[in-house]
This record gives sequence, structure tokens and C-alpha cells, in this order.
Amino acid sequence: MSKMNKRDTIPILFFLAAGLIVLIQMVRLPVGTFRQPGTAFFPILLTILLLLLTVVLLIGSLRRKVVEQGSLFGEYPKKIIPALGGLVLYGLLLTYLGFLLSTTLVLILYSRLAQCSWKAALTISVVCSVLSYFFFRGYLKSPLPQGILPF
Repeated sequence: MSKMNKRDTIPILFFLAAGLIVLIQMVRLPVGTFRQPGTAFFPILLTILLLLLTVVLLIGSLRRKVVEQGSLFGEYPKKIIPALGGLVLYGLLLTYLGFLLSTTLVLILYSRLAQCSWKAALTISVVCSVLSYFFFRGYLKSPLPQGILPF
């Protein structure tokens, strides 16, 4: 087996740990079924997908030889921790702040990490959060955490 690239493996393990923490937090919410999804149904599916992709990255990192030019994460490894922090924070605050506020805050964080202006970050975050809220509530009839908002 070749030497693993520590610059890749350490962030991947961090992703794995963050995904597991979020999954543990999400199973505390009502999951429901495929026909009647609960509050945590889709976040759990997305977290499981994140974990599966992280395992694939980990296996690839462990099998790949060390490359001197850089790492899998390119020139932005310092953005990984805030991105993962946002994911963990989202899982922790979802029941307290509710779907709309939690989703908007995390999307603002991700938009700013992608170097969007504040105006663009706010616009993207609010539009995506509201559209996803109406998709889940209106179309899928899925209950979402209300949090501190009256709706």
C-alpha cells in the first residue's frame, strides 16, 4: 500500500466525523417513511450520501500515492473547517431556529465561502431557502422544524 496523503486524509476524516455528528443529531427528529417523510427524512438521506462520498474519498486518499504538487482539496483547505462547521451547526440548530432560518444562515456561510458578495449571498440564501421550504412543505407535504418563526 502506498503512503497516504495526510493533507487529504485529515480533512476527509474531519468530514466523516462531522457527518456522523450530524446524523446522530438528525435521528432525534421524526424520520417518517418514504410515503410520509418526517422532519429528518431528507436531511438524513443527504447526510448518508455525504458519508458515503466521504468514505469513497477516504479510500481513494489511502490508495493514492503522495503527490508533491498539492492535495485533493486544492488551494482552499482553510475553507473546509468553516464549511464543516456550518454543516454541524445546521444539524444542531435546525430544531431550535427552524428550517428557514437554519438553512438561510448556512447558505449565507457557504455563499460567502464561495466569495459571493453579501448582496448575492443574502439573495441566493433567502431564495433557495424559501423555494426549498415551499417544495418540502407544499409539494412533498413534509413537516419541517418550525423553530422560532410562527410558520
